[in-house]
This record gives sequence, structure tokens and C-alpha cells, in this order.
Amino acid sequence: MPFAPALRLVLGEQLPYQKPLRSGNTSRLRIPYRIDTRVDNPAMSIVINYELLLASAKASGDFLRSRFADAAIDTALARDVKLAEDRHSEEMVAAGLLSDSPWGVMSEEGGWLREPASPDEPYWVIDPLDGSYNFMRGIPLCAVSIALCQGMTPLAGAVYDFVRDELVHTNETAGLYRNGERIDRAALGGPLSLSTGIPAATRSNAEAAAKNAESLNAWGKVRMIGSAALSLSWVAQGKLDGYKETGIRWWDVAGGLALVRASGGNFTVANDDIWSPLEVSANGR
Repeated sequence: MPFAPALRLVLGEQLPYQKPLRSGNTSRLRIPYRIDTRVDNPAMSIVINYELLLASAKASGDFLRSRFADAAIDTALARDVKLAEDRHSEEMVAAGLLSDSPWGVMSEEGGWLREPASPDEPYWVIDPLDGSYNFMRGIPLCAVSIALCQGMTPLAGAVYDFVRDELVHTNETAGLYRNGERIDRAALGGPLSLSTGIPAATRSNAEAAAKNAESLNAWGKVRMIGSAALSLSWVAQGKLDGYKETGIRWWDVAGGLALVRASGGNFTVANDDIWSPLEVSANGR
């Protein structure tokens, strides 16, 4: 069941809720020849609209790049911020997915924008701006993350590092791509490196904090960059060896886990409730 791609997003049509976009450089984005990929499973034959996935991530990232370090705070929480750019980015991505794909859509900001018709049906997962605090402070470690999932299995995904204009993406059969070109996972030497985060819930729990610290001892280098999507994209590319975080959400990791899976890496998710905080581990080997 092929769908019309959301080309209006990359051609710059202004949507009712959208601030004017600054033109982005799309010359580096080359779409692989095969766009629709059929994934066989016992319940259905899934057609992944790969062009829609990439166009949605690219258009949203181009908008966010124009607002980088110039964010408007909607809500300031004790340990988080909600930005107007989060909401605008979500609306941009959701508009294309809802109009040009039949699948359900789940988002960090809005929950179910359209629920799947059945538990076996695929659904899109949007994190419209992963690393909002970095984005607000002008720290260039943030990304747009989109995945198509079936249950807790990511079938396809894209993570767009819009500051560096690096769109890393995949589908079920085509491996790992960066800006449209097939890439292999880098084999880098040196001590094993891990990206992680410190869950807010464990900061006041000495036992949990000690357990978390002990789990890091096996790694030569530990990094905390403030974006699960970018961390997992770097694991998939070989820039990092592993990722581990407790208390993370499905929308934070779904797109990146699709990349890890496509690159030949492994991951585990400690439970199967997409609305609960998760414990996620991933490595590139």
C-alpha cells in the first residue's frame, strides 16, 4: 500500500501553525533508489514509506536549526523545560505522518495522535526534539527522532542531527545510511566507551545511585551528552561502543534503536510498556 510522500514539507509549504522556515541545504540528501520496503510478518505485509520518513525528519530539523539557541520556553519544570519548538516540530512531523500514512502516531508531547487499529499494527514514534535543554542553551547535541515500530521492535528509523546536517537512517533491509549514502559501522580502537544518563529518580536514592555507578566500571570511558537519540545513532555508527540508561522513555530511544539494529548491533529493553520509564541497553557488536 504505497502512500504519497509528504513533499510539501521539504518544498517549504507553510502550514497554519508553522513559523516561516529558513531554507535548508538539501543538496546532501540523496534518497536511496528503493523507497518502499515490504516487511513480511505473520499478520500483514507492511510497506514502509521511506521517503515520508526522511522528508519529515529533514523538514522538522531545518526548522529547528533556524531556531537553535533562540528557543521560546513554554513551561519550566523543576528538572525539565518544554519549548515552543518542541510543539512546532511535533506538529510538522505529525502532519505528514497522519495524512500520508495509515499507521498510528505516538509522540512525546501529544501521546497518541492516532492509535493503532490493533496491537499488531505498526505505529510511528516521534521525539520532535531530543535534547531540548541542550537546544535551549545552544549546546549542539540535539536531534529529531522518528521510528516506525511494531510492538517494541523498531522497523525503520531516522535520527537527524540538524546542527551538523547529518541524517542517519535505515529501513528493515537496506542497512545504515547517512544523508542517503550507505555507511558501515566504524571500527575504532581505544578504551570501550559508553553513553549514559543519570535518572532524576535515583539522585536522592543512595543505593540506586551506587548501583548505577558500579555498572559503569566495565567501561573505559563514560559520556553523558543529554540526547539518547544521538547517543544511539553514534553507537550505530561506531563513534560509541555502548549506551545504557534507566528511566528513559520509548520516544527517546525508538529511532536510535532502529539504527543500532540495522547496523548489526544489539539492544535490550527491560519491559514492554511503551508508556512506562524503561531500562535500555545497546551496543554495536
